Amino acid sequence: MSGWALLAFGASYWLLDAAPSTALRERMTRLCTPFVIYGMNALFIFALAGLIAKMLGFIKLTQPDGSQLALGRMLYAPFAALPLDPRNTSLLYAIAFNACMFAIAWWMWRKRWFVKV
Repeated sequence: MSGWALLAFGASYWLLDAAPSTALRERMTRLCTPFVIYGMNALFIFALAGLIAKMLGFIKLTQPDGSQLALGRMLYAPFAALPLDPRNTSLLYAIAFNACMFAIAWWMWRKRWFVKV
């Protein structure tokens, strides 16, 4: 795996820094902006995602019939109602959760808030 990692690193370095074409470097820099946004607050987003995932299972909401349901199950219910395979439903839920985390990271990046350890 280290060989593949070095090849990926070399290709990224060439595309972002060493390519002879300025237009190619600028295009690749724009395409990699989401990775920069995530990377600026990566540890914070990781910790926040873990905290939110734990809280979704911990917080219970009372339904009109008196029963209690975890907040995470309530948020997952619209995805489960879709006519998809359960694996695809879970993937869609994970992508939506990741999009929410990216929105928080993007907002922090726009405000120039960077959590450093």
